[in-house]
Amino acid sequence: MVDIKIASFNKRAMALIIDWVIISIMIMIIGDVFIALTEESSSLMKNFADSIWLFIPIFYYCFFHGCFGATLGKMILGLKVVDYNGTKISYMRAIYRYSIYSIVLITIFISTVFYPSEYPFSNLISKYEKLGQQLAKEGITEEKYEQGLLTKAQEQKIEGLKKQMEKEFEEESKNIDVLGTIRYLLFGPILYFICGLIDVLVFLSRDRKQALHDIVGKTYVVDIR
Repeated sequence: MVDIKIASFNKRAMALIIDWVIISIMIMIIGDVFIALTEESSSLMKNFADSIWLFIPIFYYCFFHGCFGATLGKMILGLKVVDYNGTKISYMRAIYRYSIYSIVLITIFISTVFYPSEYPFSNLISKYEKLGQQLAKEGITEEKYEQGLLTKAQEQKIEGLKKQMEKEFEEESKNIDVLGTIRYLLFGPILYFICGLIDVLVFLSRDRKQALHDIVGKTYVVDIR
């Protein structure tokens, strides 16, 4: 293997923070666009739009490592990902390198899109969102109700729906599977955290300072400054 300067833990951690600031901004922008585009679509498409952000980290890391050999965070700090020969990695190796996290994120995506029923009140929220859209098409809105611009019949319709909604949410709250909901909400973050923790422990235990995903991708992160 060629002589290279392995990047320190501190520099890699700083690069990671920068990258996730950038990824978070991308998620906010792209996520909002997809949600807006699927506003009147089926619940499956809405779940898809709500979860599409999970693919953004995969694209970000695979694209930048495959194209430039470094993410924006690594570029700022003078770091680069290379193979065991010290050369820039290919797109395929970048995909292999991030495969552990990709599997986790895709698993979260599938569970969120196709098995959303465990989320508390999800069915009721969807039901009343559709009813709200229906009323808006008839010219009946909350704003007009508050300003007293609706007819008596329209006001009674809104008040009746409000009472019905309160009753249904109250009944639903009695049937919430607390443990199931906690598992649903924390499954993804905990799984991702465990992967990150293993990565750190592996990195700190190896002389060549490779994280688990470096070993999988047969790569090193080097300091080129």
